[in-house]
Amino acid sequence: MQVVTLPLSAIRPNPEQHRQYFDPLRLRELAESIKREGLQQPITVRRTGNGFEIVTGERRYRASKLAGLANIEAIVAELDEVGAKVAEISTNLHNDKPNPIEEGRGFRDLAVLARTAKAEVHLEGLAAAEIVAAQVHKGAPYVFGRIRLASLPVTVTEFAQVGALGVTELDLLASLLFKQTACVTPEVNEERRQLCCYLAAQRVKGKLTTEGLKARVTAELNGKAG
Repeated sequence: MQVVTLPLSAIRPNPEQHRQYFDPLRLRELAESIKREGLQQPITVRRTGNGFEIVTGERRYRASKLAGLANIEAIVAELDEVGAKVAEISTNLHNDKPNPIEEGRGFRDLAVLARTAKAEVHLEGLAAAEIVAAQVHKGAPYVFGRIRLASLPVTVTEFAQVGALGVTELDLLASLLFKQTACVTPEVNEERRQLCCYLAAQRVKGKLTTEGLKARVTAELNGKAG
């Protein structure tokens, strides 16, 4: 594919980008590297009505702006919405190491696009995960688990963004939100969501171990089931 030079002012981030947190320190470090050595890898964009939208490389785009650049090297790809989302997620998985919740948001968006494309609003659970898994070359159980994490409350996602909670703990907390283990659509249960936030805070403060968290979640689920 041909690499072209585009003005940064003609490019906008994808508003549906599942990655919402960019480490400020890493951005500054990348900006300094770009000042010294230039951009080592072009970003990928697709044409929109009035310019270009980022497909992959938003971190490089942000760092280039921080570095004071006016233009950036880019590859203009002919991609539809599904193709752009697959490219974005695949790149993030292999290059940028998104946190598990950001990963889950991306998989969830792909599942929604898959349902729309197939006109199957009831495509759910592992069936949706299997379609996404084939697109991103991951196992269906892995994708299924990550999609569930995308439903965690904002308080919990903020802990995850800074690395205060691991995948095991996030999986435990997410299990509070689902009535059935094979479902990726959470129950509307404010009490459970508040408990999820409370237990996450207790774990981050060191008042609960991972095993203690598991015991609390298990007791809650068993109590509700009984």
